[in-house]
Amino acid sequence: MIYRTVAALIVCFWLLMTTLLIQNEVNPEDSRVREVPLTNVLKLLYLHEQASDLKIYAGGTPIGHLRVHPHNEKNTTDRIMEFTGTIQLSVPDRRRISWDGTVRLSRDYEMRQADWGVTLHDPGFMRLEVQAKADLPTVHVTVKTKERVVQEADVAMNESGIADLAQQFGAGAEVLTMMRQARTQVETQAKPTIRARQSSIRYRGERTETYLVSIEQNGQTLIHCHFSQLGQVLQANTVLGYTLQPDDLLP
Repeated sequence: MIYRTVAALIVCFWLLMTTLLIQNEVNPEDSRVREVPLTNVLKLLYLHEQASDLKIYAGGTPIGHLRVHPHNEKNTTDRIMEFTGTIQLSVPDRRRISWDGTVRLSRDYEMRQADWGVTLHDPGFMRLEVQAKADLPTVHVTVKTKERVVQEADVAMNESGIADLAQQFGAGAEVLTMMRQARTQVETQAKPTIRARQSSIRYRGERTETYLVSIEQNGQTLIHCHFSQLGQVLQANTVLGYTLQPDDLLP
C-alpha cells in the first residue's frame, strides 16, 4: 500500500511540475476596457500584506479551506507568499489531503525559491516535500511517513528524472504512460495567458470594486480570481468546478 500511495504522490508532483514548466505570459497587447498590468495587483498584495482565509466549495458543499498570506520579509527585499490548506476528497477513496508551502520572490516578483509539501491523511500518513531553487536544474524531493524518511533525492526537472523516482516506488507502465501523455498535452497546447482588469463583485450586500485576475488557455478560463483593493481574495472559480470564498461570502 505504501508504494502505491507514494507513486500517487509522485504523479501529482509530476503533473504540477509539468504545468509549472510552461512559461506564463502577461498579454500587454490586450486592448479591452479596464485592463491593468498584473504588477498592479501584485503590488497591492505586498503593500497591505493581508492574509486571505478561504473556504473551498464543491457544488455549494464546503470540502476544505485555504489560507494565503503575502508579506515582505524583514531585513531583506524578498517577497514571501505562504499558503496552507486542506481538502476532503472522495475519489477514488475518501481521503483528507493537506498542503503547506512558501514561495520566495525577488523585489521584481521573480521566483527565487519554493518549498511546499503535500500530506495524505486518513487512513495512514504519507508526506511529499519539494524544494526548488531558481538557479538549480533539480528539485530536492523527500517522501516520509510518520516513522521514517522513505526516500530523499535530488530529481532532475525532466521526464526521465521523475520517471526514475516513480519507478522506485512501484509505479507501473500505465502510470508512466499517463505522465508522458500529460507532458505532451501541456507542451502542444498554447501557452496560458494571465490577464488582470478592473471589475466588481457583490460582497456583504454591497457592490465592491475588485481586480479580476484570470488564467486562460485555448479560449478556456482555467481560473479567475477577484482581489479586493487591499489585496485579499474575495472569490476564485476554477475549471475543476471548485469555488473559493471567505466565510462571509456564501457560494
